[in-house]
Amino acid sequence: MMYSRQQGMALIYVLLIFSLMTLMASQILTSLWQQTRKSSHYLDRAQARLYAQGAEQYIALKLEEDIRLDQENGRHVDHLNEQWNLYGSAYDIDDGIIHIKVMDQQSRLNINNLAATNSYAYQSLLILQNLMRSFSLSPTLAYRIKDWVDKDREVAPGGAEDATYLRMIPPYRAASTDMRSLTELDLIAGLNRESNQQLARELTTLPQVSGININTASRDLLLSLSNELTALEVDAIIQARSGKGLANITELLQIPELATKATLFQSLPLSFNSRYFSAIIQVKYRQTQYKMHSWFERDISGNVYIIRRVIGYSGYRNVRENSSRRLA
Repeated sequence: MMYSRQQGMALIYVLLIFSLMTLMASQILTSLWQQTRKSSHYLDRAQARLYAQGAEQYIALKLEEDIRLDQENGRHVDHLNEQWNLYGSAYDIDDGIIHIKVMDQQSRLNINNLAATNSYAYQSLLILQNLMRSFSLSPTLAYRIKDWVDKDREVAPGGAEDATYLRMIPPYRAASTDMRSLTELDLIAGLNRESNQQLARELTTLPQVSGININTASRDLLLSLSNELTALEVDAIIQARSGKGLANITELLQIPELATKATLFQSLPLSFNSRYFSAIIQVKYRQTQYKMHSWFERDISGNVYIIRRVIGYSGYRNVRENSSRRLA
């Protein structure tokens, strides 16, 4: 009787030990699987990041090559039929694909022009007001953007400075310095996310005063350059630039519809080539997706520098369809 009880107890201990060993083995295997999965995800993401950086260097090489070709041709112009316009390009890689969208940042109006000390400030303000009208926004809101970026604390007519923003919940001050990101539009009194998304397609935030590249600007922005421009004249510009672009004001004024507009175009903040570009690079590698938005600055010698990077979603895509595609 006693012997049977001892056997029963021994069996219970054996089963208990076996259960504990099974539980420990299960936990070890689960932990090992999780660590392996984390390591695999980390390695895949690291590889995707390297692919994105490689694409970034490829874009820089295209921009450098573009300057070299301009120098050889004696024609410094940037237009949508050049090789840098990798808009919507896709490149297959092992176990994945890379999508690239290159954009000319000078195809947009630089908000920081509003703080310039030359005529660019006034002309850029008028263009911004015209843009706002085209999006059914009050043009007086342009003064609030101007007050946000200019260095003084004086309130422009219809503008807003610290006194307005200190009453917000939570309170804050006007930046009174260059805008670094279009997400700052959300902080400006009177603007909202919906209207900002519309404006973001035509605006940019560049570190230096810059002209609008007439070869890459959208039709909406060209129409906003001046109230003196008609839709017919803007369409004539788009048609004239569709080949090898417009290299200077002389070529622009050779368009028959613009023959009498010399004084107007000489006063506008325009350019025929660009210094600033950006690219959205999306890499899908195995089960990992990696997105990077990079900004490039290209000097007159053709050297290209990466001046800003945003990993992932940046709040405002600032992307619109190019009105032309790079020729094959």
